Amino acid sequence: MTKAEEIQILEEAIEKLGSDRYLGQWLASVRAEVEREVRSDFLPSPTLTNAAARYNARIQSAEAEAARIIAAAKNAAKRLVDEATSYARGIRARLAADLRRAAELAER
Repeated sequence: MTKAEEIQILEEAIEKLGSDRYLGQWLASVRAEVEREVRSDFLPSPTLTNAAARYNARIQSAEAEAARIIAAAKNAAKRLVDEATSYARGIRARLAADLRRAAELAER
C-alpha cells in the first residue's frame, strides 16, 4: 500500500465517522500530523500521554499568546489615553489663552 493510499483511507475514515463522533473529531484534529508523519515515514503515535502533552503545550502556547495580546492592547490603550490627555491639555491651554485675549479686548 502506498502512502497516498494510506492517507486516502484516513480521509475516508474521517468522512465516514463524521464530526458528530468522538473518533471522527479526533482523527480530523490530528489529520495533518498523521499525514506529515506518514509522508515522513514516522509511525504516528496518538497515545494518551502524547495527546495530553500536545494539549498542554497548545494550552500554554495559547495562554502565552493571550498574555502578549493583552499586554499589547494595554500598551496601545495607555498610549491612546496619553495622547488624548495631551491633546486635551493643549485645547484647554489654547482656550484659556483665547479667553484671556478676549477679556483683554473687552476691557479696552
